[in-house]
Amino acid sequence: MLRRFLTSALRSLLASLEQKDAGAVGYARAPVPSAALIDRVQEMTMTGFWRLDCRTGNVFWSPQVFSIHDMPVSDHVDLDLALSYYPAESYEKVTAAVEEASATGKSFDHELDFVSESGTPKRVRAIGQAEWKGGEIVALIGVFQDVSQRYRLEQHLREVATTDELTGLPNRRHLRMYFEDRGLGRGGASAQPFVSVLVDLDHFKQLNDSYGHEAGDHALKVVAERLRHPSLRDSFAVRLGGDEFVLLIENEGLLEDIEATSRNLLALLNQPFRWEGRTCALSATIGIGWFEQRGQELSEVLRCADAALYSAKKKGRGTAVITSPEDLLMDTPNLVA
Repeated sequence: MLRRFLTSALRSLLASLEQKDAGAVGYARAPVPSAALIDRVQEMTMTGFWRLDCRTGNVFWSPQVFSIHDMPVSDHVDLDLALSYYPAESYEKVTAAVEEASATGKSFDHELDFVSESGTPKRVRAIGQAEWKGGEIVALIGVFQDVSQRYRLEQHLREVATTDELTGLPNRRHLRMYFEDRGLGRGGASAQPFVSVLVDLDHFKQLNDSYGHEAGDHALKVVAERLRHPSLRDSFAVRLGGDEFVLLIENEGLLEDIEATSRNLLALLNQPFRWEGRTCALSATIGIGWFEQRGQELSEVLRCADAALYSAKKKGRGTAVITSPEDLLMDTPNLVA
């Protein structure tokens, strides 16, 4: 029954192509693919065929759709059960797409998170379009594809491209993406404050010269771990390069007393670390750019934090200075510690 349905659908498609190209010179009708070949192609591409009857609510799945769901082939498909395999966000997207397609005939093509019957997380592509008869939408037809392998590869490549190899922190490219995605840039102007913290390790070259570059690399990893401390909740830590790090803070609790947050950050960073049985000194100087609202270029944000860092270094290593674009105009940075 399933194979006959697929073969019939392909016959209709080929018939329409034959009518379209009937006038072409030398046109010859190709033989209809066998059901076995159709099944094989579906398996090779991890793609299945589905149909939803809008009048009865009955759902048809080809064998490969069942396979993607990790379910045995059956003549009955429960629509509510089928939709239950999508996590909340994907569920909302696919149900809205099906409802709109059923009502207006609008096609859809979505990639979605999905969890199969066996509990296996997958990434799937769901494509659907209306089937019309007599000016009425009688069904939705489409394909369902497992794109997990391609998706995982893309995610891995994206992670490699946006992650600092040594520390595992996001890199400068990731910082720019995050900055825009969070609406901190020009396109996301709002009256929500945030700060950018520029961290510069003190006497890092001396550390490398005294203990070797492996010790320096270890120190960078230690700093990265400290920037992930739970007390800095929801902050976004980045390694810019060398011994420079950036921390973007939006958490209201941390911003409410930014001076206390700054002292806590200094306390975390200005602690020695162990390397091959020895205790090595470690400290950092930080510059903090305070922004009352979003809507700046990233370069402006980093420039403000850099100016604060310069002021802090003039005051003394292991200190912090908070400044804002307005403070820079008046040359009145705020020394924290």
